[in-house]
Amino acid sequence: MKIICLNGWGGKLHGELIDYIRHADPDILCLQEVVHSPKTVKDWLTYRDGDHVLPQQANFFRDVAEALPRHAAFFCPAAQGVLGMKIRQSLRNGDLPLSSGRNFR
Repeated sequence: MKIICLNGWGGKLHGELIDYIRHADPDILCLQEVVHSPKTVKDWLTYRDGDHVLPQQANFFRDVAEALPRHAAFFCPAAQGVLGMKIRQSLRNGDLPLSSGRNFR
C-alpha cells in the first residue's frame, strides 16, 4: 500500500503537484493546505493574515480529485471562525467534514 502525505501549499506548485500525484498513483493521499471553493469563478484566491499573504488555487481540491479519478475524495476542513464558516458554506454533498474537538456548526 502506498500512502503519500504532503502539504499542498494552497496550490503554489499546482501543475507540478498534480503531475506528481498522477504518476505516483498512491492508494491513499493526504494533503493539507488545499482550497475547495466550487462556487468561485476565479482561478486564484488570496489568503491574508496580517502581513502574511498567500495566493491559493481556488479549486485545488477539485483538480486533485480529477487527477485521481478512481479514488474517493474527501474534503476535511480544519479551520474555524470566519475562514471556517466560509469553508463550511462551500461544502457539497459527498464531502466529509471531520472535527478534532472543534464545533464546525
